[in-house]
Amino acid sequence: AICNLGVCYDTGSGVKKDKKRAAALFSQAAEKGHADAICNLGVCYDTGSGVKKDIKRAAALFSQAAEKGHADAICNLGVCYDTGSGVKKDKKRAAALFSQAAER
Repeated sequence: AICNLGVCYDTGSGVKKDKKRAAALFSQAAEKGHADAICNLGVCYDTGSGVKKDIKRAAALFSQAAEKGHADAICNLGVCYDTGSGVKKDKKRAAALFSQAAER
């Protein structure tokens, strides 16, 4: 529920759009191990939405959510490895992650 409320604040669905509040809610849910929230928080750090941009933190969050089997996080982590964003560029690892995400 906390993650879903974060999505509402992120998109302005039913509430006034508030990116900082969204990131805070994603963080709360992420602390409870919610994979969607971990991935969403990673996107916040990747884009600087509601938080200070931190691509290394974004990659770490994508990795954490990917370990939980979150398909979007696996794909996002693949992009990180493909572009060297927050991690050392590794095209083979990126391809493996993209393949894994596609299977989900």
